[in-house]
Amino acid sequence: MLPTLAAKRGPATVIMYLTPPEEKPAAAWFTMTDFCAVSQLTPGGFLEYDQLMPRNCPTIVRFARRQLQIAINLTRPLWHGLGPQTITFTARNQYLRLQVGNQNEVALPAEIEGPDTQVAMNARWVLDALTHSPETVIWAINGPDKPVRWDGDNVTHVLWPVHLGR
Repeated sequence: MLPTLAAKRGPATVIMYLTPPEEKPAAAWFTMTDFCAVSQLTPGGFLEYDQLMPRNCPTIVRFARRQLQIAINLTRPLWHGLGPQTITFTARNQYLRLQVGNQNEVALPAEIEGPDTQVAMNARWVLDALTHSPETVIWAINGPDKPVRWDGDNVTHVLWPVHLGR
């Protein structure tokens, strides 16, 4: 019997089967209604993801998850025709400010420890991560070119910034 994982997202269910660890070569099957994909798993050493986790972040930002979800959704009309849905987040003066392009900003109250900072991220990635976050979100930020870390419900999120080409 193969281990099975199932995920439902949208109208389809994806089922993943994994070969037992002792079986060589290791493989994974992904099945959906009329589609099946098989992938051979690569043997060998892998990147230690813990090394990617941002540490010793000088800026910590705490805010209400629901308020950020509302603020991001308020910026949606500004996304049209801009390509990737990039939002610049600025943590300053106890507010987290969101700005799309050169448009007006939306601000929400936040507790900020450390220096003011700014980071740009893909709005869709942030919204997705927020669905798995507790009511109070805590971002740890190292700067505009470094990943942002926050811990959610049983998961740690690491979002990579969007480089604005300044």
